[in-house]
Amino acid sequence: MNKIVFFFLLASFSFGQNIELYLSLIEEGKVEGVKENLPELSSKYPNNPGVIYLKAILTQDGNSAIKLYQDLLKKHPDSKYASYSAMKIGEYFYARGLYTQAATLLKNIGCDVEVINKELLGCSRGPDPTSDKLIELTSISKDKEIAFAFDLDGDRLVVVRKGEKQTPDVTLGLGIAKSLELGYKKFVLSIDTSISIEKFIKEKGGTVVRSKVGEANVIEEMLKNNSQAGGEGSSGGFILPEFNYCREGILTSGLISSMLENSKFSEILNYMESYFQIREKVEIDSNYHDKLIENIKNNLIKKYSEIDTRDGIKTIIDENTWILIRKSNTEDIIRISGESNDEEKCKKIINNTIEMVKENYEKIK
Repeated sequence: MNKIVFFFLLASFSFGQNIELYLSLIEEGKVEGVKENLPELSSKYPNNPGVIYLKAILTQDGNSAIKLYQDLLKKHPDSKYASYSAMKIGEYFYARGLYTQAATLLKNIGCDVEVINKELLGCSRGPDPTSDKLIELTSISKDKEIAFAFDLDGDRLVVVRKGEKQTPDVTLGLGIAKSLELGYKKFVLSIDTSISIEKFIKEKGGTVVRSKVGEANVIEEMLKNNSQAGGEGSSGGFILPEFNYCREGILTSGLISSMLENSKFSEILNYMESYFQIREKVEIDSNYHDKLIENIKNNLIKKYSEIDTRDGIKTIIDENTWILIRKSNTEDIIRISGESNDEEKCKKIINNTIEMVKENYEKIK
């Protein structure tokens, strides 16, 4: 009997892991592979809440997806996917209102606005604009001055300029440029935000404090230092305390749009285009995260004189080049970010760092 129970639990655990793997693939934009497996999953496990949740996420028709989420809530109220479903229902109805608000704001400041993907039916992109390729938006905006992609709750914003998707750091950079134009001088930037933004601020007479990665950490430093604006480049999040102490994509889209005829708009874009950021991740068992970070830190201290350990290990290689190695607090991964004003140099540093992380992991596991 014990063996039967053991194998049953093992099978259940493995299946649960597969659902989480499929969800991770969807987050990364690898939807087609999951779609191929869905019919078999639905056939074998038609009443499994994880499978129903997967089916709902992959359903393009908004009303049909909402019905699946509602059915999951009704039939499996104690499943963890029930809470996820409730959140998705809320996001759906919130997003429908969000795009209307953004369009109204931009029209009120004189913009000619066209909205796409305001319904889940036929939506051409995933929920996170920072990781999605935004293929439809880049295609139809080549002859437009600017285009914006929001996430579902409107805090993340990605800029598309003449059909080219910009890095999330550009969103923050443009918000900062507008703040400088308004006379603000005190800023907080997360430790992984582009050095180009910090240099731009200092050239304009401003000051910069760095924080740990994460919106909450940025806000904590802003409160501590009485800062006037700031944000997190990696998430495309700009924060203006005078308006709200959180990332605010709709506000940022309005601020950026108000700069289109201003020389400051091109100035910050041209400044940032000379820098290259790469963000990668390596799968590492979280049980080894702390020991791995400590080993790498001891190695890097011998090689470089400027090391920042407030959030992982940030190594300043030269005035235009840095690398950051951080553990994830929620996943079995180590995050690696890097930047340089030399694209090939940036690629080489990232590749070397990935190899260093993997080699150290092999030594300690």
